[in-house]
Amino acid sequence: MKKIRLVLVDNHQVIIEGLRFLISHEPDIVIEGEASNSQEALGKIPVLQPDIVITDLSMPEMNGIELTEVVRERFPNVHVLILSRHEEEAYVKKAIGAGATGYLSKNISKEELVQAIREVGKGNLYFHTRIAQIITTELAVGIIKGTGQSAEKKNLTKRELEILKLIVDGYNSAQIGTKLLISKNTAENHRTNIMRKLGVNNTAGLVKFALKNNLIDDDGPN
Repeated sequence: MKKIRLVLVDNHQVIIEGLRFLISHEPDIVIEGEASNSQEALGKIPVLQPDIVITDLSMPEMNGIELTEVVRERFPNVHVLILSRHEEEAYVKKAIGAGATGYLSKNISKEELVQAIREVGKGNLYFHTRIAQIITTELAVGIIKGTGQSAEKKNLTKRELEILKLIVDGYNSAQIGTKLLISKNTAENHRTNIMRKLGVNNTAGLVKFALKNNLIDDDGPN
């Protein structure tokens, strides 16, 4: 069994210990290390080679958003999962813009935490329900204002826009295939083509681009 390797980053030791306790009995998840600040984390990542860094936002010197930016730039294969008490729109947008693959409230259950780790470990996005609502609202506002680039400018087909919306909603390729009655491989090919057209190289980049340029329209699936 391939294990999902984690590094935990939080300046409150009680949070680190709580996470370790919650995750310790999961057979497919292993905590490789922990750090009390961003600089310490950046020193450990190249040595421990985690799949996911779970970090708070509020930390001294370099905050979690800044850490996310550096991790995504230096270690593109490492995903960042934000675990924070902040659910305000501004924080969510900045975190996604920095390249975070997931965003969770510290009020979530153990079950949702484990589910999020597994989804992010597979390269999928995961957002707590409230966070997903913020993302959806942000897209809708952009559509109403008409501020985004048109699909034609990016040469996205109607099917690609359907798939892009599902990706933003957190669907993986198998789920997209089931929903649209296409094979998983076809969904993967569409995902690859969308990333090529938009000039991004990962799922987090797709979401960031979609939010920034309002590429989702009302023709997509409900």
